[in-house]
Amino acid sequence: MPAALLLADAVVNASTKPEAFGRVVIEAQAMARPVIATDHGGAVETVEHGDTGWRVPPGDADALAAALDHVLASTPERMAALGARARASVCASYTVAKMQAATLDVYREVLGLAAVL
Repeated sequence: MPAALLLADAVVNASTKPEAFGRVVIEAQAMARPVIATDHGGAVETVEHGDTGWRVPPGDADALAAALDHVLASTPERMAALGARARASVCASYTVAKMQAATLDVYREVLGLAAVL
């Protein structure tokens, strides 16, 4: 997948059913690829519309086509800047260390072990 993502001008996730996390979207963003995703599920949290990618209504072919037109008409510099913002967002929020810390926070809260862990 890394080679395919690097060759892509844009990565589209046009799922009509919400995905809990949307790994394809995060992986594409981590590789600084422009992303267009449907506006539900994990993409709502991981794609900042217009800043780190674009979200379109599920099943709306016209909105998807318009987003694709926008991406393909953009300059390489603009897409590189968006890709850099997307990568920075992923690196700041979706790392193994962040996941581990969040998991330990849940354990602390559920078990009342704030001082122990």
